[in-house]
Amino acid sequence: MKAPSLEIIKITLKKLSDPYFAGYAAEIAFWLLLSLMPAMIVLVQMLQVFTLSIEAVQEIIVASMSGEVYGIVAPLIEYDARKGMTVLLVLLALFAGSNAVFSLMRIINLAYGNLPHGSGTIIQMTKDRLRAILMTLLVLVAMIFALYILVYGELLVKTTFIYTRGVLGEGFTYSEV
Repeated sequence: MKAPSLEIIKITLKKLSDPYFAGYAAEIAFWLLLSLMPAMIVLVQMLQVFTLSIEAVQEIIVASMSGEVYGIVAPLIEYDARKGMTVLLVLLALFAGSNAVFSLMRIINLAYGNLPHGSGTIIQMTKDRLRAILMTLLVLVAMIFALYILVYGELLVKTTFIYTRGVLGEGFTYSEV
């Protein structure tokens, strides 16, 4: 029986000798940076669909970013109904925004040797792209949920407390921290 640490060292050296090893990190970083702006565009469009106040989101962004970075991001989060994007443009931005997830999925499958059956075919690439778009949408929905909690969190807690107190009776109390 071989020692597990020697086996791990062998596998690590084999992976490091792969000529594309350094390129994987660069590919993920490239697509992540290239996917940020389309993802922001889709996020702002989704915020309008979910009727979250853009002013409240701007306040959160101003509090968490420096002035220079906010100057770059501010034009992306402004919304004007006359400039509203069509569904086609939002879908194209979603497709472009999913490039980082698509690349990450492909590289992780390659690293673990988990290549799907029929990989390299148009059908498998289409399935992978749809999964990447779905994952991107899920991340954007999670971001919207987090923004809702930041903006309306106190109101949600108070409403929940009032409802719970009505159901459980006057003996129910909670402490604010």
